[in-house]
Amino acid sequence: MFLIILISVAIFGLQPFKTSIDAEVTLVKETETYDTEVRRLPDASYLVAVRTPMPGVKADMVRWWFADFLTTTEHYSRWHPEDHVWMQWENKKVGEIIGSHHLVHEYIGGDMMKLRIRISL
Repeated sequence: MFLIILISVAIFGLQPFKTSIDAEVTLVKETETYDTEVRRLPDASYLVAVRTPMPGVKADMVRWWFADFLTTTEHYSRWHPEDHVWMQWENKKVGEIIGSHHLVHEYIGGDMMKLRIRISL
């Protein structure tokens, strides 16, 4: 059993036990850039990825905002008071966001969009 654990740690590292990440180290690599990407997937959903530089903001701060703080439309509109109109969570567990759906009504490019955003890694 010890040998299996030792091999697993050697291959995968101790990531499951790490409590926070440094986004600048994790997401910014010399050979890769992480930019906005929109792609339609085979199941007709869309993958939307956005890299938003937020100097001084740590991963734990973002985790807190989505996992613990963001519970009402009032909270949601603080992010962008004009464009963020309404929000609700679906399948949300307290203190977690992975596996939940963020239901939002917001203006994007001047058009009202009603979105169901699946939070995943």
